Amino acid sequence: MTVDLQSPGILIEIDKQKIFINPEEILYAESRRHGVFIKTVKDAYLAGGDLNRLEQKLNPQFFSGVIKAFWST
Repeated sequence: MTVDLQSPGILIEIDKQKIFINPEEILYAESRRHGVFIKTVKDAYLAGGDLNRLEQKLNPQFFSGVIKAFWST
């Protein structure tokens, strides 16, 4: 039996629930008062944390910080 240890996406917390988001579906992310607004192809999320923590989870080859409070593909 082979176990796939690869994550199905990045783990974010929304309203005390943890969900996975596919990084390939993220259009942009921006800092909001008490979290990070993440816009994907299908949905929008207001997650806990900050852009620095999100940045650490994303591949810098595909994401670039345009300005300090905004990330884009």
